[in-house]
Amino acid sequence: MEDKAVGDIIFHDRGIVDGYAYCRICGVPAPQPILDNARNRYDKIFFLETLNMYVEDGVRSRTLEDAGKIHAEIKEAYLQFGYEPITIPVLPPEQRVDFILNLIR
Repeated sequence: MEDKAVGDIIFHDRGIVDGYAYCRICGVPAPQPILDNARNRYDKIFFLETLNMYVEDGVRSRTLEDAGKIHAEIKEAYLQFGYEPITIPVLPPEQRVDFILNLIR
C-alpha cells in the first residue's frame, strides 16, 4: 500500500524494514522483495521511544519484555539497511507531533 500514498509528506506507521525485522524475530528468511526494496526507500525514520505504560490486553498479547526485544530488533534492522533513525522522546502526543514537524520543516 505504500506505493498508493500521495502527498508531499507521507507518514507510515510501519515500513518494509519492519517486515524484515519480524522475519528475523520469527526465525524465517526474509522474502527477496523485502531485501530488494528495503534500502533508500524512506527519507527519514522516526523511532518513537516506548511509553512508560504497557498493558497486555488481548489485542496487545506480547509481554513488556517481548515488546522491548521487538523494538530493539526493528531499530537494528533500520540501521542494517543504512538508515539513521531519529529518536523521538516520550512526550504528550501534541508535543511529539510538534517535535517531528520541526524536524521535517
